[in-house]
Amino acid sequence: MVIAASSVAARVGAAARIERYDELTVRRLRVVDASGATRLLLTGKPVPHNKIAGKQVPRITDARMDAGIIFYNDRGDEQGALTYSGRDGEQGEALTFDAWQQDQALEIQHSDGPSGSDSYIAGNELPHTSLYDDMVELNRAYAAAKTGEDRVALRRRWRREGRLGYQRWIVGNSAGISQLALNDAKGHPRLRLRVTADGDARVEFLDADGNVVKSVTP
Repeated sequence: MVIAASSVAARVGAAARIERYDELTVRRLRVVDASGATRLLLTGKPVPHNKIAGKQVPRITDARMDAGIIFYNDRGDEQGALTYSGRDGEQGEALTFDAWQQDQALEIQHSDGPSGSDSYIAGNELPHTSLYDDMVELNRAYAAAKTGEDRVALRRRWRREGRLGYQRWIVGNSAGISQLALNDAKGHPRLRLRVTADGDARVEFLDADGNVVKSVTP
């Protein structure tokens, strides 16, 4: 069942009144503004594909099998989301905010599974291009790739070249290590603050190849 938030008002005509319900069971709840444009979508899984300028952004992975809340800007493009999923001992949550016609520029992520939990907040610098155009090109290259290894190599090359943007900073916990990393314009970590599970704390300075050139400990 899909309900638009404006539908209650529409039923009572010009003399719209506030309706109150103790409980409402729906699969999706769409909130629109005065023009009728969707501004927020509360949805069970799967969440809909991202759209830019009214066009569905192609994906190279499976459908987005999460539930959550999707935010839309005035043009109807996805502007961010709060999504979550979990089953069979694994779960994950994400709160993301997108750049203009692009992917997430700011993200808060958590995942939990048999091997442990990872949590982080990260900021990304994204290209000033349309994600739709980029993904159309990437999907075309994916289809031409002959093996899974070729596709993995293609995606890595795109990330290395910045076609999907670069991560500029991250703070979080993974594999028992808490750290803050500041990256250069190519996404290379250049300054890292780390504390291991056993309490080893250090500040590391790195070169563009990821080598530690100086380490400061207490």
